[in-house]
Amino acid sequence: MIDHDPVLLGYLRADFGEAAEERLAGVLEKSTDLLQEWGVRPTGWLPGATCSLIVVGERTEEEVVLKAPFLPWELEASLRTMQAFSDHGGVPVLAADELSGTVLLPRLFPGTTLADSGLGEEAELEIWCRLVLSLRKARGDAPPVTSYLNYHEGREVFGPLRMDLADKVRRLLAWLVETSPEPQLLHGDLHHYNILLHGDDWVAIDPEGMLGDPAYEAAAFLRNPIDRLVGIEDLVGLTRQRIYSISKILGDPAERIWGWAMARNLMSVPHNDPEGKHPWTRGAEALHRLGPEFAPALIDESSWKE
Repeated sequence: MIDHDPVLLGYLRADFGEAAEERLAGVLEKSTDLLQEWGVRPTGWLPGATCSLIVVGERTEEEVVLKAPFLPWELEASLRTMQAFSDHGGVPVLAADELSGTVLLPRLFPGTTLADSGLGEEAELEIWCRLVLSLRKARGDAPPVTSYLNYHEGREVFGPLRMDLADKVRRLLAWLVETSPEPQLLHGDLHHYNILLHGDDWVAIDPEGMLGDPAYEAAAFLRNPIDRLVGIEDLVGLTRQRIYSISKILGDPAERIWGWAMARNLMSVPHNDPEGKHPWTRGAEALHRLGPEFAPALIDESSWKE
């Protein structure tokens, strides 16, 4: 049996409970069969994966990576989106098993993430925007954005956020859906850690795959890189600058970039962060504080005033 990241089982227990071991064993068995079928000799695994098994191997002197998903949404959309993005800023798909959603990809070198590039905020944002423009040339089918925004009635918002924020965001989300432009194929999780350097090119990895308003794509970027957000004193100012810069380069309306980020990023606020210190809690609060600047063009200006 192939080796795997030992911490992976802990993540699987959060999604599968007592069935986690069985789920892991099934994916390991299927992956072992596919590695043999595709002529790959496994040499190890890559750390950091939470939703997929990542195995490193060699095939005809080429280093490759097998990615086998555990979660249903990856089976439904991620594979198709990877294939669609393959020639438009994504990673080339060398082989795929549609039934299991498993793919074989070239290993990326040096594989530096945009978060670890040391290039600075302005250069990182420009790289992100160029990659988005390239990905937008791809065409494909995927579930709608709304299927990922399972916003439940009565969700409690912890930390420094006002307790009526959930109701405001529900109304905002309804407006965004009702007024959305023609849907495009989106990555859905295009943040600094899902953009890697391969040779001289920056490529997108691990798409969630969804159809929706192009302005949605910025939501993941605005709440990252998570470790760096901790030390930013003026997070409101940085978020405002990012929104306007992205709008200028991509042409997406600034109010829609803000709106989708507000709706999506509230889902990332940890419920075990009563003091509001987690970077994503601070990020959601920064977006909230920008409401009076962007919301007048959307819904009700007065509802976003402090």
